Amino acid sequence: MKLLRLFLSLMILSVPFASVAQQQNDGKTAYISDELFIYFHSGPGTQYRILGSMDAGEEVTLIGGVQNGYQQLVDSKNRNGWVDAKYVSNSPGLKVVVSELNGDLAEQVSTNNTLESQLSEANGKINELQTSFNQLQKQHDVVTQQYQTAAEALDNKELNIMLTWFIYGGGVMAIGIIMGLIIPRFAARRRSNYSSWG
Repeated sequence: MKLLRLFLSLMILSVPFASVAQQQNDGKTAYISDELFIYFHSGPGTQYRILGSMDAGEEVTLIGGVQNGYQQLVDSKNRNGWVDAKYVSNSPGLKVVVSELNGDLAEQVSTNNTLESQLSEANGKINELQTSFNQLQKQHDVVTQQYQTAAEALDNKELNIMLTWFIYGGGVMAIGIIMGLIIPRFAARRRSNYSSWG
């Protein structure tokens, strides 16, 4: 908003300054136009004593109205006098506008430097987070590999246990079959021997 106001002031400065021609201007703020200097008279005309000169862009307070093309005012040094009304403008002079623009520019540069510093800090944190993420990703890969190795070892162990039980079961079954075939024969032979003794 401030930059817009300053831009509009510059646009106004591109056309001739309008003189302050109101009959009553008591207490109104005005500005000296962008001339090298203007004379400050004790009365409304060049025939009056010169009190000094005024700087371009100087802020003044209007008092009274315009007489003989001269405006009565109080300058920044609190002097009461008259100047040529064509050099009095309702808008700040180019000197004031440029000064304000320089101030705004310095503020913008400061803000930009602050934002760049914050951006650099944020990039540093992002890099740290990226490094931490990469480390965690590596740890995750190691844990996943360890899990897969452990799962394969467990599957192999379960298979070995099943094979062991199968072998043990087969052995017991084989012994049972053998015993089932041998004992009846052995018993039949003993009965045959007992009968032959009788």
